[in-house]
Amino acid sequence: MTSIFGATYEPAVTPSGPSPEPVYYRTDGPYRGAAPFFYDVDRFPWARRVQDGWRAIRDEYEANVRHGTDRIVDVFNPTGPKVPGWRSVNFQTYLWRFDEARRAFPTTVALLQSIPGLTSAFINVLEPNSTIPAHHGDSNTIVRCHLGLDVPAGDCGVRVGAETRQCGNGTLIAFSDAHEHASWNATDQRRIVLVFDVMLPEYRAQARWICANVLAAVGVIWLEARLRFLRRADTLELRQAGRTIPFPRPVRKTLRRALAAGVYLRL
Repeated sequence: MTSIFGATYEPAVTPSGPSPEPVYYRTDGPYRGAAPFFYDVDRFPWARRVQDGWRAIRDEYEANVRHGTDRIVDVFNPTGPKVPGWRSVNFQTYLWRFDEARRAFPTTVALLQSIPGLTSAFINVLEPNSTIPAHHGDSNTIVRCHLGLDVPAGDCGVRVGAETRQCGNGTLIAFSDAHEHASWNATDQRRIVLVFDVMLPEYRAQARWICANVLAAVGVIWLEARLRFLRRADTLELRQAGRTIPFPRPVRKTLRRALAAGVYLRL
């Protein structure tokens, strides 16, 4: 295998059968791969167990809210502007764990830990009449899942590419995070879902390195956003639109790989 610290590894390889498509990171530009927009959740052996636990997760969240121990924070947006009405309780982000929140949610964490290939997990809160703007996600190596915990009746949906699904209590939605996607809550009540990412089996042998690169790619985009004011005059418009001026692709890749080597040691 090519050395990780030589920073030349990209494609994942399986022991047998055809190789999957090369690993995509958000610093590669818009995703053009062949991953499906949505997955059939019945293909995942853990899906029924997770769905059956939705009430216990919701009850634990509500108990923490009552006690002021929910650990909810605004969702971090590396491009700069905060998305109004979008908050989360973070348990794990690409193997990087948030211990205080995990201790406050033992039932939720125990259920999540039973999912093979889990990389990220958080409870996502979207306030009434709020929208998460369209964006490409972090990687084609994971399946992103939404489990409805407290979803009001009405238009609460997820669009991935050209396809749309509606959220509901106890409903599990699975999709490719790499494709452009958006979520919205067009009701007058709060929407709460459990969001978690599961790495596809063909990439799991390199899970730690892939996760390090995903986190490093977020760092590169954060850096681009912070350097906008040095590069062009229209930074206010860019900042308000949540866009960055990307570094040249070779620079992006070199920075990502360099940062990933350090993150890899911390995971």
